[in-house]
Amino acid sequence: TMNEGFTSTELGLKGIPRVAEELATAREVLLAEYTGAPVHIAHVSTAGAVRIIREGKARGVQVTCETAPHYFTLTDAAVRGYNTNAKMNPPLREAADVAAIKAGLQDGTIDCIATDHAPHHLDDKDVEFNEAMNGIIGLETSLPLALRLVAEGVLTLPQMVEKMALNPARLLGLGRGTLQPGAPADITVIDPDLQWTVTAEGLLSKSKNSPFLGQAMQGGARCTVVGGKVVYQREK
Repeated sequence: TMNEGFTSTELGLKGIPRVAEELATAREVLLAEYTGAPVHIAHVSTAGAVRIIREGKARGVQVTCETAPHYFTLTDAAVRGYNTNAKMNPPLREAADVAAIKAGLQDGTIDCIATDHAPHHLDDKDVEFNEAMNGIIGLETSLPLALRLVAEGVLTLPQMVEKMALNPARLLGLGRGTLQPGAPADITVIDPDLQWTVTAEGLLSKSKNSPFLGQAMQGGARCTVVGGKVVYQREK
């Protein structure tokens, strides 16, 4: 899928309008308000959806949400050339939406940053755009892209950690996402100055469907500990 707009018209592709996401978001927020039940909105990608969630929270609705790094980093221009590695659902939007996502992260409207990690075999992506599967791998690039928000002054480093670790754990009731004594030893050691380039050969994922191939990154995980056991250690 791709966003309905200038780029979709230019490429001759059918686009998904922002209002499709915004209608669904408004419905869920209104139902949560009516029933008093909590609702979590996944993959927020439009300025309108951010506004609806912000207004719902201001009214006391139990609504939380997440977005993914590609929605605050890329626009639908990444699809030019019929790049299937930039095809996802919801689709990449436009610059105004990217700005709104950042604003939503900054003011607390958006609670979490998720990876939206969706691996696909080359056979699912190396086809005509309309036939390609939706989804990209996001796990390995999520941290450096989130660190860009820190570099830009959108979030502080503690706020970024809150969006990626503490808030998701809290919303899921896991009792994790913290370094408090007695908490599970789930730790990621971050090197904010690590310089690296996204390449198919360098990605640990068996799938290579990333829209960031060839891009320079700063920051990454040096070591990951799960339950007190080292499960990943960067070699260089």
